[in-house]
Amino acid sequence: MNHIIITITGNSNKRLDIQAQTIIKIARETGAVKAGPIPLKGKRIVHIYNINRKTLDKLMYMKHDKKLNYDVDDGSV
Repeated sequence: MNHIIITITGNSNKRLDIQAQTIIKIARETGAVKAGPIPLKGKRIVHIYNINRKTLDKLMYMKHDKKLNYDVDDGSV
């Protein structure tokens, strides 16, 4: 897996933006490359490329907002 797509959905744009920025920060800290976030009504989409084990571990254990929904796709077509 070299590419993942994270979609965050919810009713609060502020909460969505905070979580998207947290994901971007993790990507930068672990040497991954990010694209996005793509802001849509009630949704943020972040693509992360060149992910490694450290990226995945940090994403799994980051503080998740319980009022938002998260969907992770492996980016395969």
